[in-house]
Amino acid sequence: MKYLEWIEGTGDQYIDTLFTPNQNSCIELEFSYTTAISSNNALFGVRKATSENNFSIMHPYGYPLSFYSCNAYYNSTLNPPVLNRKYKVKLDRNKVYIDDTLVHTFSLVNFTCPYTALLWGMKNNADSRGFSGKFRMYSCKIWDDGTLVREYAPAKDNNNVVCLYDEVSQTFYYNLGSNVFSAGPEIPTTKYLLQDGNSNYWTISGGSLTQVIGTFNAQMFIDNGMDNIPSWSDYSSLTNPSLLCWAYDSMVDMTATTTGVPGAQTVTSSDITAFPPGASGIGDVSITETGSPKYAFSVDSGTTWKVWSGSAWVASSGVANDMSSATVEAITQAQWDSLISGQTYIKVRFTLFSDSDSVSEISVNYA
Repeated sequence: MKYLEWIEGTGDQYIDTLFTPNQNSCIELEFSYTTAISSNNALFGVRKATSENNFSIMHPYGYPLSFYSCNAYYNSTLNPPVLNRKYKVKLDRNKVYIDDTLVHTFSLVNFTCPYTALLWGMKNNADSRGFSGKFRMYSCKIWDDGTLVREYAPAKDNNNVVCLYDEVSQTFYYNLGSNVFSAGPEIPTTKYLLQDGNSNYWTISGGSLTQVIGTFNAQMFIDNGMDNIPSWSDYSSLTNPSLLCWAYDSMVDMTATTTGVPGAQTVTSSDITAFPPGASGIGDVSITETGSPKYAFSVDSGTTWKVWSGSAWVASSGVANDMSSATVEAITQAQWDSLISGQTYIKVRFTLFSDSDSVSEISVNYA
């Protein structure tokens, strides 16, 4: 199934809600017109007669949008409607709302409609649609005495048939007329945004972090959100980032696999004898490694660390500037002698900077 922003009927299509209204019913509808009204246009309804057991919303040709409750009606000021503007109307028992504003109250009368109500039409008898409807629908809800019994969302079923999906019964409602409903854009079921420690919102656009400005709501996710969870490397520059997820219908199950990569790790050896019996000094040092570790040596049990500059031993300015393995392996016996002469022990340290760095062996080869 795929959710849609809207579906549109052109006068040939209609849907039976299979709901019979009474004095305790409520219908809420979000819709728009894309063409001028040229005939009686029924949005929702059922009646025995115009002034008898009538619960409907329609736009009679040449008149304003009208609301009917049992034996009375109310003509709104909505005439002509603004094309492509989304309206929200509600007939709640005996009260009429337009765009969440109460505009009229009927006298409360007990009644029950004789048949089930239609969308994109009005049912005049058990088997007939009396008026057609031409409008674009975004959502529709129906309550029975305060209980939500229908919550229609525009959708395509698993066979890509354009229809309405009732979230309450989890049932598809299909066109009972001819031709097919027009389909609006598909709504992604999930979208992702990022939030930093300062409550700024971000997305990944074209491989780059892009700040999102606006009201934090569902539309922000729809307009700017990512379809997939981004890689940590894409947003690791943010301070205290959070990954936010929005789902159209209900929260999705999320499973995150996190791989922790530590920062630079420095390993220090124990004291190594500078001149073991029979040795005149260090001939050379060989290293087995991967990646790009860095190395330094100490002759005062790690109080200070030295590196070969190419002409002399100098104090290390930090692990990031220590020697590469190639530099260490190129040091000659004479150069080692200038470091260890008169000393008893020598230490080595190496630093790993990424998960690709490793040192499996450091061999001190004595002369």
